[in-house]
Amino acid sequence: MTKILPVYSFIEENFRSVKLTSNTDDLDLKILELDIIAIAVPVRFHYELAKKALETGKHIWVEKPFTASSKEAEDLIIFAEKKT
Repeated sequence: MTKILPVYSFIEENFRSVKLTSNTDDLDLKILELDIIAIAVPVRFHYELAKKALETGKHIWVEKPFTASSKEAEDLIIFAEKKT
Protein backbone atom coordinates (compact mmCIF):
# COMPACT_ATOMS: atom_id res chain seq x y z
CA MET A 1 0.00 0.00 0.00
CA THR A 2 1.32 3.45 -0.94
CA LYS A 3 1.83 5.81 1.95
CA ILE A 4 0.47 9.29 1.21
CA LEU A 5 2.47 12.04 2.90
CA PRO A 6 1.95 15.76 2.98
CA VAL A 7 4.39 17.42 0.60
CA TYR A 8 6.37 18.96 3.45
CA SER A 9 6.99 15.58 5.09
CA PHE A 10 7.79 13.93 1.76
CA ILE A 11 10.47 16.51 0.96
CA GLU A 12 11.98 16.35 4.46
CA GLU A 13 12.17 12.55 4.34
CA ASN A 14 13.48 12.19 0.79
CA PHE A 15 15.65 15.26 0.29
CA ARG A 16 17.52 15.69 3.55
CA SER A 17 19.76 18.49 2.27
CA VAL A 18 16.73 20.63 1.39
CA LYS A 19 15.77 23.14 4.07
CA LEU A 20 12.10 24.10 4.30
CA THR A 21 10.50 27.00 6.09
CA SER A 22 7.05 28.51 6.25
CA ASN A 23 8.41 31.69 7.85
CA THR A 24 10.65 33.92 5.74
CA ASP A 25 12.03 35.48 8.92
CA ASP A 26 13.75 32.13 9.54
CA LEU A 27 15.51 32.27 6.18
CA ASP A 28 19.05 33.64 6.09
CA LEU A 29 19.64 34.26 2.38
CA LYS A 30 23.30 35.06 2.96
CA ILE A 31 24.17 31.43 3.81
CA LEU A 32 26.97 30.56 1.40
CA GLU A 33 25.97 26.90 0.99
CA LEU A 34 22.58 27.94 -0.32
CA ASP A 35 22.58 27.80 -4.14
CA ILE A 36 18.93 28.17 -5.05
CA ILE A 37 15.73 29.39 -3.45
CA ALA A 38 12.46 27.75 -4.45
CA ILE A 39 9.57 30.14 -3.98
CA ALA A 40 6.22 28.42 -3.56
CA VAL A 41 3.96 30.95 -1.87
CA PRO A 42 0.92 32.98 -2.95
CA VAL A 43 1.78 35.04 -6.03
CA ARG A 44 1.50 38.35 -4.17
CA PHE A 45 4.77 37.45 -2.40
CA HIS A 46 6.72 36.18 -5.43
CA TYR A 47 8.29 39.51 -6.46
CA GLU A 48 9.42 40.52 -2.96
CA LEU A 49 10.96 37.14 -2.10
CA ALA A 50 12.54 36.63 -5.52
CA LYS A 51 14.13 40.09 -5.39
CA LYS A 52 15.57 39.42 -1.92
CA ALA A 53 17.06 36.14 -3.11
CA LEU A 54 18.54 37.73 -6.23
CA GLU A 55 20.02 40.56 -4.17
CA THR A 56 22.10 38.00 -2.28
CA GLY A 57 23.25 36.33 -5.51
CA LYS A 58 21.06 33.23 -5.23
CA HIS A 59 19.41 31.43 -8.12
CA ILE A 60 15.63 31.29 -7.91
CA TRP A 61 12.89 28.91 -8.91
CA VAL A 62 9.46 30.49 -8.72
CA GLU A 63 6.23 28.56 -9.10
CA LYS A 64 3.77 29.78 -11.75
CA PRO A 65 2.77 32.47 -12.25
CA PHE A 66 6.22 34.03 -12.00
CA THR A 67 4.90 37.36 -10.70
CA ALA A 68 1.60 39.18 -10.33
CA SER A 69 2.33 41.46 -13.30
CA SER A 70 4.49 41.60 -16.40
CA LYS A 71 6.14 44.75 -15.00
CA GLU A 72 7.32 42.86 -11.91
CA ALA A 73 8.57 40.02 -14.11
CA GLU A 74 10.52 42.43 -16.33
CA ASP A 75 12.02 44.13 -13.27
CA LEU A 76 13.24 40.81 -11.86
CA ILE A 77 14.68 39.67 -15.20
CA ILE A 78 16.56 42.95 -15.68
CA PHE A 79 17.79 42.86 -12.08
CA ALA A 80 18.99 39.25 -12.42
CA GLU A 81 20.81 40.02 -15.69
CA LYS A 82 22.65 42.90 -14.02
CA LYS A 83 23.71 40.67 -11.13
CA THR A 84 25.46 38.17 -13.44
